[in-house]
Amino acid sequence: MVHLTVRASLDAPAVARAFVRSGVELLGSSAPDDAVLLTSEVVTNSVVHADTDEVEVLLRRHGDAVHVAVTDSDPEQPEMQEADPTRVGGFGVRLIDELADDWGVDPLAGEGGAGKCVWFEVALVPGGPANA
Repeated sequence: MVHLTVRASLDAPAVARAFVRSGVELLGSSAPDDAVLLTSEVVTNSVVHADTDEVEVLLRRHGDAVHVAVTDSDPEQPEMQEADPTRVGGFGVRLIDELADDWGVDPLAGEGGAGKCVWFEVALVPGGPANA
């Protein structure tokens, strides 16, 4: 398992993408493009929509898949928007639903307050370093 905490800023999605690419290699495989894209979407949602100071990204191998969990301190859960090709944005949750093999949102409560964890799983790339 590998872990990143990043300040909720405009560069957070790029930092998270690089983290997923290198983190999956540390776990013995190659990062699927879908995992990198979905990480960027979820972190962007946290930065843009959540009232949070930082975003946490947790990465672990789950069998032949990579499990990515993004946590922020805002308890409001993301909702899938109606498909509207004339609207700019609003496709992040739909993208997760279409591309992830499994995904969900878990509410969090604890000493530091409430928040949420948006997680997803994507199949690992066959023939990555673990299979070389």
